[in-house]
Amino acid sequence: MGLGPKTCKILSDLISSNSSISHLDISNNQIGKKGFLKLLPGLMKNHSIIHLNLGCNDIVGEESDNNIFERLTEHKSIISLNFSN
Repeated sequence: MGLGPKTCKILSDLISSNSSISHLDISNNQIGKKGFLKLLPGLMKNHSIIHLNLGCNDIVGEESDNNIFERLTEHKSIISLNFSN
């Protein structure tokens, strides 16, 4: 079943203030673009995550996705980022 947008919002709230998490792997959770957009604010506030795996979540697919991915690639602390399907 995977994580839905509501769960991604909760996860976003949790990681936004967590300074001890360095690796986040939520691959294969079918979060989709809606879930990813709920997760994004927390990811952008967090400065301790250095490895982020969002692979196999059906996020990629539309031309507008490039703007979303650019925001994460400009993130100062993330050095490893996976969006593969």
